[in-house]
Amino acid sequence: MTHPIFSNKMARRKGILFLVAFAFTTHSFSQAPSYFPDVIDHKGNHVVLGDVGYQLSSNAITTQFGMAFINGEYIDSTLKDRVKDRLADANRLGGNFAGGLAYLQKDSLFGKAGLGGMIRAQYRVIANAGFTDGLFETVMYGNKSHAGNTVDMHRFSVNYFAFQSLSFGLAKNSGKSSFGINLSLLKGLQHMNANTERADFFTHADGEQIDLDLAMTYHESDTTAPDFFSVNGVGGSMDLFFEKRSEAGNIWRLEVGDLGMIRWVGGAAGSYDIDSLYEWKGWEVNDLFTLKDSIFDGAAETDSLVNAWKPDKEKGAYISWLPASIHLYHTKYLKKLEGTTMTLGLHYFNNANYLPYAYMGWEYKVDESFKAGARLAYGGYGQLQVGLAFGIDFGGGFIARVQSHQFLGHLSPKYATGQDLHFSLSKSF
Repeated sequence: MTHPIFSNKMARRKGILFLVAFAFTTHSFSQAPSYFPDVIDHKGNHVVLGDVGYQLSSNAITTQFGMAFINGEYIDSTLKDRVKDRLADANRLGGNFAGGLAYLQKDSLFGKAGLGGMIRAQYRVIANAGFTDGLFETVMYGNKSHAGNTVDMHRFSVNYFAFQSLSFGLAKNSGKSSFGINLSLLKGLQHMNANTERADFFTHADGEQIDLDLAMTYHESDTTAPDFFSVNGVGGSMDLFFEKRSEAGNIWRLEVGDLGMIRWVGGAAGSYDIDSLYEWKGWEVNDLFTLKDSIFDGAAETDSLVNAWKPDKEKGAYISWLPASIHLYHTKYLKKLEGTTMTLGLHYFNNANYLPYAYMGWEYKVDESFKAGARLAYGGYGQLQVGLAFGIDFGGGFIARVQSHQFLGHLSPKYATGQDLHFSLSKSF
């Protein structure tokens, strides 16, 4: 008899690339990265700053689901169903992580008035994915409910970068305006990119066969040496900003960041170019009394088929471009609410499964040592987002900031679809 292939286990294996996209976290103090640290509250001219932050956000994947997957915990039907209820035809998921140290001189660099500089070292992870509702349902629930139907798994896209950066920046302040540039050297640790051009998954009505019509490009860095000290890629990037200030202190600022690339090297780095129709019919069990032999023989045959299906890898160095960032915002002092500023902003990541991100934020100076802020935002990887931020001046040149622009993910991880937390501690002298 033929073993039917309505299998949750098999579907999960087929969806391994999709699941990889969950295992990450992020780079910015909100979804708009901070390429130029804010040290305006410091009175001293020299500042040392350490910061760390993460983010995980989606339009559909709940925080509880994402954290359960990252931690290798059991994902029950309740977790899956909460995600399923939020799925759209096209879905997005993104995250990043960054931690590092920076030294800044605010003014008089090289003895020149209005000229400042920065040196910054960071470890960063950037990751994002785009996926259909059909792909999620097949991976998480199996293919039985789709018998006799074609599941459209296109467009599926995954991007993953892990790298270290060493940045050198200059900023010029001329009173009513300022501009700056960062140049960064990048050491690539790990990279993966997958994009489908076609992905149709068909389960025959009797469960005897599945077909996958797939066209996809896949790039991966050298997987034989993925540790923290490896040099699997080298590259560079540039960040720019321009700021205009009015006499009242209101600010218009434009930042463009991560204009750069990494060239991935190493013996195992390379690419796959897939364009095939795959068919699988399971295996035959001819004798129940020799079931073990039948299954293992069939499994061996299946492995050989998988190897036959696997396309040849074109080994060799390749180049990947970072997801470039553009961020425009306006900060206005509210005269009727002394000590309060309001900020309106727009942000976008290029080629990163990202929607335009719009936000409105408020910051209130409670006294000389304490600030509090709130934010409403929509877009990016998520939907409606609510955030809080706090800053404390401890005296002696020490200032700490903690903020979460998706703090509902901490309060209600069962239902929220995002979570982030960012912390910085700086000392001026």
